[in-house]
Amino acid sequence: MPRRVRNLALISIAPIVLILLIFFRSGAPGQDRPADLPVDDQESPQATEPDETGQVSPPSAPGRLYSIGLYRLKGLSPMAEPGTTIEIWVSWSPEASEEPKLQKLVRRATVVAIEPGAVPEAPHIATLSLPVKAVPQLIWGERFGELAVATLPD
Repeated sequence: MPRRVRNLALISIAPIVLILLIFFRSGAPGQDRPADLPVDDQESPQATEPDETGQVSPPSAPGRLYSIGLYRLKGLSPMAEPGTTIEIWVSWSPEASEEPKLQKLVRRATVVAIEPGAVPEAPHIATLSLPVKAVPQLIWGERFGELAVATLPD
């Protein structure tokens, strides 16, 4: 085979091999996580009771911690106690839906902590524990809507 034909064949095959390697390493298209990770379909459990120091430990069951500026969560007080159970609602902006729409994003989340910002002018940061499947929804809601919080009774 002439050198020119061989070089053209290598150049045209290399992207195909690269795409196949990426495809087979990452799993099927549309899959959010590798196949060997378990899917968490359970809701986030309640935080445990306060210990001797009055601190509430975060839930021990699988979930994710998500930190968000307190000003983004309308209705959540900066004085909210760790362990408070909340549900998160979103009002979608016109870019996300054709008409105004109010939707419940997260059925149950737990406030892990509310901390002051790194500098005095910075907003407070709320750290929430929520189910794994709720994280992408919350990111989407934070980007394209206005979030609101309702406190659930214990």
